[in-house]
Amino acid sequence: MELTELRSKEEVKHDIESTRRAASRSLREAKAAWVTENPAVVAWKRTKFRAKEAKIAVADKAHTTNCAVRSNIYRLLGVAAVAGVAVGFLSRRKKVRKF
Repeated sequence: MELTELRSKEEVKHDIESTRRAASRSLREAKAAWVTENPAVVAWKRTKFRAKEAKIAVADKAHTTNCAVRSNIYRLLGVAAVAGVAVGFLSRRKKVRKF
């Protein structure tokens, strides 16, 4: 039977800490490699960024439209009424007269 040398508490503590740091560093490196090199992750981040930009653009356009409608409500009602009359006039049916 082999005899093993007993180590002090400080040596064991130091070995555990160094092993924990090495494992933590390995996990960080693996995560960084996965995130930066994986095409699916890169595509997902690009899509997420573009969706956020589109959402901001749509909100900006909606705000602009809302302000325009609220400041010119009667003018817009007049334009809508004229457009409705024009569409009604252009889409009317002509009556065919029978002799």
